[in-house]
Amino acid sequence: MEKIYEVLRVLEGKPVFLKEHLDRLQNSWLFYHSEPMDSKTLKKEILALASQGLDPHNIRIEVEIEGGAYLLTRVEGAYPSQEMKEKGVDLATYKHMRHNPQVKAIDPLLNERAQAFRQEKGVYSLLYVYEGEVGECQRANIFFIRDGVLITARDEDVLLGVTRQKVLEIAQDLNLPLVKRIVRQEELFTMEAAFMTGTSIHILPVRKIDGFAYNVEHPFLEKLSREMDRQFYEEERVVESEDTQEEKDFERGGQMKKLYRSDDAKLAGVCGGLGEYLQVDPNVIRILWIIFAAMGGSGILAYLLAALIIPKRNES
Repeated sequence: MEKIYEVLRVLEGKPVFLKEHLDRLQNSWLFYHSEPMDSKTLKKEILALASQGLDPHNIRIEVEIEGGAYLLTRVEGAYPSQEMKEKGVDLATYKHMRHNPQVKAIDPLLNERAQAFRQEKGVYSLLYVYEGEVGECQRANIFFIRDGVLITARDEDVLLGVTRQKVLEIAQDLNLPLVKRIVRQEELFTMEAAFMTGTSIHILPVRKIDGFAYNVEHPFLEKLSREMDRQFYEEERVVESEDTQEEKDFERGGQMKKLYRSDDAKLAGVCGGLGEYLQVDPNVIRILWIIFAAMGGSGILAYLLAALIIPKRNES
């Protein structure tokens, strides 16, 4: 059974770059189908599964191309060691071309052959090359640095990695010169530095490709790594602003936001509680309520009923 898939990182019970991974999964699905898949239900299940474990881990999503049945599993990520991050890793070139670069599909035969070749060469990963053109790495994208320019493959030639896109955005923010173009295999020995990008590895320096050494302390590489870490650990776990309230409740681990009467009270704490719930100055609520009451008197009855129905925080 043919399948498409995604793997995303989970930190402190929150999926990282969830929207981007779901968008790419949807693109893979639409390569085979005219109607989109139900991403909203899938997202809720991912959030629920992620909230069950606070330790760093990955979630793997597999979707059957025929029928759309999917499976979510928590898996251990293949995270690079601190030594790998500091000293870089070795790669070997491997002859392969992705026939549908924009589709992240499972290819068991390729995985088996590539794994055997990687172990034979004793390297961390493989760099796919076909007819002299450099593509991407095994489960990762690759960037090069030469003459003050960041170089990567054209979008149409490789899988559009989520971390790759973040690097492109960071490079733009840092005003780092960037070129997307075909890289020839013979150019590999002219590059100053190289690094891989991926869900589990973030930005990982490359020490050697087919024995040729690169600078793992290049200033561009260090700038990109620092900014990627900042976004990855500090910003990207924030709930997307366009999420519905129901989705936000899932991201809080299924805990619904509740309304309480406030200790910041002039009378029973109703206006103060509404202000805290709506994140509005309670005095604004009080003024509006006074105006409402003055217009007909029903506001007083509504206040009394609210005071009876809404509990104090320490009463719940």
